[in-house]
Amino acid sequence: MMVRYLRLKKKRQEAEELVKQHLRDIPFPFPQVIQSMNGTFFTGWPPCLLEQLVANAKPMYLKKGSYLMHEGDIGRVMFMITRGEVSIILHKRGKNKRRTKENSNGVLQIKAPCYVGEFALVCKEPRSASIYCETDIGFWAVLPEDYEEVAKKLSPEVASKQREATDERRRQNLKRFFPLRVDFLRNLKYFESFSNAALTQLIELVEPLVLHDGDFLYKMGEMDSSVYFIQDGVAMEEDVTGEQVKVTTGSCIGIFECSCGVNERKRTTIVSINYCDIWRLRRETLIDIGMSEPHALLDCRAAAKANRAKAMQKSGRVMHLLKRNAFLTFTLLSSQIVKLFEACTPCVYLNDERIVWMGQPFTGLVIIVSGSVNITIAVNGEQEVIRYNKANEGDPGQSGHSALPSTIGSFTAPPASMVASPRFADHSGVEENPFTIIGAYEFAASFRQYGSTVTSFGLTQAYVIDKAKLDAIVTPELKRIMFDTVAARDLVVDAYKARDMSILRANMAAGFAQKFKIHRDSLKEKKKK
Repeated sequence: MMVRYLRLKKKRQEAEELVKQHLRDIPFPFPQVIQSMNGTFFTGWPPCLLEQLVANAKPMYLKKGSYLMHEGDIGRVMFMITRGEVSIILHKRGKNKRRTKENSNGVLQIKAPCYVGEFALVCKEPRSASIYCETDIGFWAVLPEDYEEVAKKLSPEVASKQREATDERRRQNLKRFFPLRVDFLRNLKYFESFSNAALTQLIELVEPLVLHDGDFLYKMGEMDSSVYFIQDGVAMEEDVTGEQVKVTTGSCIGIFECSCGVNERKRTTIVSINYCDIWRLRRETLIDIGMSEPHALLDCRAAAKANRAKAMQKSGRVMHLLKRNAFLTFTLLSSQIVKLFEACTPCVYLNDERIVWMGQPFTGLVIIVSGSVNITIAVNGEQEVIRYNKANEGDPGQSGHSALPSTIGSFTAPPASMVASPRFADHSGVEENPFTIIGAYEFAASFRQYGSTVTSFGLTQAYVIDKAKLDAIVTPELKRIMFDTVAARDLVVDAYKARDMSILRANMAAGFAQKFKIHRDSLKEKKKK
């Protein structure tokens, strides 16, 4: 390591000495010299900006037979050659990796004044060719930061043309030098179950996108069903509250909407910082390829749903819904309801996804926090379907926005104002809908099966408390009271059938919770004695 360091140090010293010896022989790239160079990179640049561009350029000198650059090397410096002659060499592909003039497909000689490496300056691309010195050459090195500072002052028209040329080159480079790879997708949990052949098909059909500083990938409220992979660069994601999170290289964005067929409006805005190279995968492509491997597509959707649910933030609204439900307050103490809140986990349901069905063994409670559901219940021997809509109420902590309808496929879930939501009458002045918590009635009535079928209508977000957690919260003594107190169970059934929660609120003293509290207090008194 030390030997290599000393060699490099010696080479630098020799290069510096060579420049000192030939500094007078290296013509300066004045604006008129740059304008005379072949190429369109500086077309439309005013002389004053060309002067600023080369103001900090560094003079350099190379001997005949040297290489200015090698094909494949990474570099972001542009060179303006003002003396000598060079050859542009494209090396042969194959087993012979020697980067020599003899091992080449073609050689193009150019004379000073000329410039090379201009696209590496703005595109971060590997050198596309080798540059061989046919004679001694004098040149000036332009650094990317100097270019970027001056480029900000270009007229909109010139900047637009240069940007178009640069973007096209960057897109070509993404395909040529930095293609999306199977191992990249394999590291994402959404694509773990796909075969290599399927992932290769996906890679062949992705589209390259290039963003500059301040460019938007998408804005809040827009519709976009594609998934994006950040190949290089950094972006910033901002939600409705103004909170910002960095989106870094390797990130996967939009997989939920893409894989699950959800056409909801974007809940955040993503803007590029400096630059971003991105791959775009359209929904049609993912679904078409996924249909050949349905198990992999289902696993992808499950992972996307789990990730979306994980992003939900449990707010005080969930606790409010629990404490507001008459079935639960009739059955449980406040401390037990708090434990329900602590035990619930987020979940999302897609359009037509069945949440519970009539006759299904009781598996727990489902708290609807946003979205719509169709509830099928039996009334006088006939089935009645009720559409219940739970608006998001503008809570920024929850995913989605009540004012923005969600769509799945060709289906559109209407906003809250368009959906009739039958309510149970509550003569105490607190109007509520027990459908907010699916299973609360069956739990309070000690039923072992659900009495209704509930299906998601559009995208529904909920919190789930499974039976195991519920059983851990409800003590054996409370379970006994719930089973033995027939009169209280009759009140629960009467309130449900009459759709009148005031029946329960007027008889809280006869409820399971109150009886359990009395029993618990009596045990405490006995222990004291």
